[in-house]
Parts: sequence; structure tokens; C-alpha cells
Amino acid sequence: MKKADYFEKKENYKVICKLCPRHCMIVEGARGVCMSRYNSGGDLYTENDALSALGLDPIEKKPLFHYQEGKQILSIGASGCNFSCNFCQNYHISQQANVNHIKKTPEEVVEEAVILKKIGNAGIAYTYSEPVIMYEYMKETAILAKKENLINVMVSNGYIEEAPLKAILPYIDAFNIDVKAFTEAAYQKHFRAGFQHIQRTLELIIEKKKHLEISCLIVPGINDDVSEAQAFFSWLAGKDRTIPVHINRYYPAYKATMPATDVEVLKAIADAAMDKMQFVYMGNI
Repeated sequence: MKKADYFEKKENYKVICKLCPRHCMIVEGARGVCMSRYNSGGDLYTENDALSALGLDPIEKKPLFHYQEGKQILSIGASGCNFSCNFCQNYHISQQANVNHIKKTPEEVVEEAVILKKIGNAGIAYTYSEPVIMYEYMKETAILAKKENLINVMVSNGYIEEAPLKAILPYIDAFNIDVKAFTEAAYQKHFRAGFQHIQRTLELIIEKKKHLEISCLIVPGINDDVSEAQAFFSWLAGKDRTIPVHINRYYPAYKATMPATDVEVLKAIADAAMDKMQFVYMGNI
């Protein structure tokens, strides 16, 4: 275990995690919502000092269509997530506590990434589960990667506090943010999270001129309202209409059994995006 970077000590050996906006109050011997932060003796530790997944992927799989096209990227992830989506496609990693069986240090990951440059590897992607929950490991790896002229890519739900995001922004070159719904009400109802925090994450990434692409998995009953999508893409276009947008079809996974998204609904959401944004792609069809 490694001591966490963002937490506040409280009375009776309790701690408040300050990594994401959930601000979990964690009693001694317990974990936070993400299952990766553990209170031991009144201090907060991360169990993500190893990995649960590692692979070499095309960068387009992240998906990033407008950044380092045609390159490969060494992709890593660790167990846990600060969301618990019932349609998660990587639930065997994201909805588990401490299943990090790949014992690699940040130095070893960077060494492997450098070796893989010979076959087109551009850098390291923090992905598969939610990289926010492996924050300390990710930041240490990203700093080392920059010294080797490797790029760093973060594939995230964007639910992170401003302080840790600002601290890691200098080392991350590109983001794909998974926008799971288009309104505050939908985020509160389905994810017990605040949409305004996601919007603030997007604003900070844009302000720092980092490459950004948006993914939207269109799930029936959660984010398939065209008028809500129109409002979001209008807001996003006001920031930068050249941000690539990926509109993807949901299929049943994990606990979700509703049928796959109707293709006509998917097209309507994509049309709403194309009305405002310059680059829109449909996926999973």
C-alpha cells in the first residue's frame, strides 16, 4: 500500500478522501466507494500500487481519432472505480477491490513503453477501469514517461477534484472523457454524482489546451433524450466545436439487461451532436 495524496484526517481515526467529489468519509479498516482507498490507522492508503490489466492497443481504441493516429499505445489499468454503472463493460476490473495481480512498478511500465517504441508505441494510456482511482501510480508513471518523450493519455469519467486534476494536467497530453449523461438530474439519479464536476473537468482540460475527445455511450432511459443531448453539445460547442465526439451504442453488459440502443435513437443523438460539433463518429453499430 502507498499513502494517498489527497485526504483529510478527522477524529476517531476517520479520514475524508479528497481525490474525487464524493469526499468519502472512511472509518478505520474500511474502503471508500471506489474500493481502492483504504483507511489504516487514521491514514488513507491506495492499494493500487500494481496493475490489473496491461496491453498494447491501437490509440483509436481509446478512442482517440485525432491524436497520434495509427500509433499503438501501452494501456494500463487498476481495479476499482468511483462509479458503479450497472452497464459497465469492464466490471470484472472496475467493480472489484484489489485484483491487481500484475506487479509492475511505474519504472518498469515506462521501460516497457520505451522498448515498444520500436513497433510504433507512442506512450502510455491510463484506461480499462477509472484511472482517477490509481492517481498516485498514474502521476508517478506519467512524470517518468515524459522524461522518455512518451505521451500520456487518460481515459476517464472525469469525476475528479480540481486540485489533483490541476496537479496532473502538466503530464497528460490527451484525454478521452466518458460523458455518461447530459444533465445534473440524470447524473444524480443514475450515478449519485454531480454533472457540474464533469463540466468543470472539461473546462480545465480545454483551458490548458490539452487534446480532448468525448465519448457518449447512449444507454436507453439514461441519456437517450435528444433535447438533453442538444443542450449539452451546444454548451460544448461554446467551448470548442472542433472537439471530436464519439456516439456509441450500448449493448447489455454486467447487470444491465435492457435491449441494445435503437439505432434510430443513436442517429438522432449523433445528429444533435453534428448540428453543433465539427467531428462526430458513431460506434458499436
